[in-house]
Amino acid sequence: GQALLPAYGMGQIPFAIARGLNSTEMKIGVPVVEINGTSAVLADGTQEDGDAIIIATDGTTAEKLLGQTPSLRWRSTTTLYFSAADPPVELPILVLNGSCRGVVRSLCVPSLLSEHYAPTDCHLVSITLNGYHEGDLHLVAREVKSELTSWFGNQVDTWK
Repeated sequence: GQALLPAYGMGQIPFAIARGLNSTEMKIGVPVVEINGTSAVLADGTQEDGDAIIIATDGTTAEKLLGQTPSLRWRSTTTLYFSAADPPVELPILVLNGSCRGVVRSLCVPSLLSEHYAPTDCHLVSITLNGYHEGDLHLVAREVKSELTSWFGNQVDTWK
């Protein structure tokens, strides 16, 4: 199917959901600490009952809420964003690294999907890396740009 991004970013999704609810149908800023069947116990001690519960959180938190011992192993990624005068690709597609070499996993240009992701004179380039990268991100960015030069040529040198 199609992958979509909201015009003003992923943060718009909860707002879109909330617009369909009235103030008695949602609680904000009160974490769920336990789930029992179709009841949720909140951090303030109250209990909310319903016909069903949708657990919309990460797997480790979901297991804890269900009283299970967390068993999931996480696979980390790091995303870097660059500003570019010209996009490295002309279509709003996800470019995957199929070589199994290097640190770059994928690349996309969100500003090709919506003009709200970057000023009119540049493009937003989003690059996802294998693993969690900490430390000097300028060094990581330099390594990424070096790798992507083999994909897209010297235009990568101008990315900020």
